[in-house]
Amino acid sequence: MNAYTAEGVGCTSYSFGGEVAVYYPAIDEHAPVEWPRPWHAHLRGSLGKTLRQPIFHPWGKFGDAVEDWRKDRPDVWYVLEDGSNLDEVTDDALRAVMAVGIPFINLVGDPVRAAHYLSTEPSRDNEFGQLGTVTLGTIGSPYRNRSIERLLPLAEKGRN
Repeated sequence: MNAYTAEGVGCTSYSFGGEVAVYYPAIDEHAPVEWPRPWHAHLRGSLGKTLRQPIFHPWGKFGDAVEDWRKDRPDVWYVLEDGSNLDEVTDDALRAVMAVGIPFINLVGDPVRAAHYLSTEPSRDNEFGQLGTVTLGTIGSPYRNRSIERLLPLAEKGRN
């Protein structure tokens, strides 16, 4: 992450988070993009770590005692300045990709299951070891309903 973000989050610029995402050009209400960026994705998940790292010190959050400002984040792997914990954090990040990232992509990468997911699953905040998700609006919202309608022809095409 860049130095500005790292300072606000309270970690080193070597620290990182991870996301998995699916972009469906058929859902896009604008001209589809050739090289989608994360913000173009229609279904996106933020990986959650299993490591406990209560060493974040977000900018402007300093209290009287260390306990007042030492926090942990489920969505950021804190890499120490000297890199001494790099093996541990990359192993945990790989675990997150394999345990929750790939299954999410397999689920929502299929238009039939993506349409079902959109009709039943709300967005969720990140938790340790879990996938925080960002989806299109809330369940039943006009945008989400239009997106499901646009996915259904893809789903039908896949069945034939």
